[in-house]
Amino acid sequence: MVTESDAKVFPINTYLRNTALRIAIDRDEIARKLGRVNEHSSYPGYESTVEMHWIGLLAEMPLEWFYPDLHKGQEWVVDSIDTNKPDFIYKGQNIEVKCHTWYKWYETYFVEKRRWDKKKDVSKFLFCCMINDVPQRATVSKALGWIEAERVDTYLVDNVKAWAAEAYAIPVTDLKPMDDFFKEGVVNGKTPS
Repeated sequence: MVTESDAKVFPINTYLRNTALRIAIDRDEIARKLGRVNEHSSYPGYESTVEMHWIGLLAEMPLEWFYPDLHKGQEWVVDSIDTNKPDFIYKGQNIEVKCHTWYKWYETYFVEKRRWDKKKDVSKFLFCCMINDVPQRATVSKALGWIEAERVDTYLVDNVKAWAAEAYAIPVTDLKPMDDFFKEGVVNGKTPS
């Protein structure tokens, strides 16, 4: 069970913000060049696909720095049509990372159904993250917790009006603390209670 005090907090400094923005711009340019942009361009609530990538990178980059045993499942910028690879790999297990902009602590973490359904068979675990403001002003990135991928689609689907999309509604209290993930045995199926 995760509470706000369990979240791992990573400061967002100028270096992280600017590096993440440069990578987000590169991602967007490659996606447009390869015709992948349509997959992401229909998400209301984002100013652009650059912003969507920027938000994700502000979660993924600190995770990689703070947890050195996590290994990228694909490059920061994928110059290919195939982007259906995990964000990270840990001890041979695939991990997907999702990030939202949260201005306060919420009780539910929404995972957009259409995007998750494309990734759920690729990943064994989901890391749920947030930044505390839009990327230009965010000061912290938080890793809220994690959940087994197979459990995500067991949650009720809710229509999130801000996204104009269906999403799995995961109670934040159902997430497990990040520190528990890295305890011995988790990736071998021995989830701590």
